[in-house]
Amino acid sequence: MIRCLAMPVAWSVWWYIIWVGQGWSADPRADLVVASELANRTIALDPNNALGLAIVAHLHSYLLHDYDSAANIFCPGARGWPGQCPSYW
Repeated sequence: MIRCLAMPVAWSVWWYIIWVGQGWSADPRADLVVASELANRTIALDPNNALGLAIVAHLHSYLLHDYDSAANIFCPGARGWPGQCPSYW
């Protein structure tokens, strides 16, 4: 049951990525803090969820400009899923 909760949390992170990335946020720093907390929760709920890992990695690369962390989040997990979830690549 807990793993099912990772998906809504991951989509919430995606919403913050769009909100901040498009410049719609009135307080981008505060929204980045919330997005980062949600990202950590996503990984904690289901560390093997391909979509969750992809969204969290995107947060790190696109908004935080932390490319090494993005690669470390996405790539180790993604290697175990050949052919699964090709849209996340």
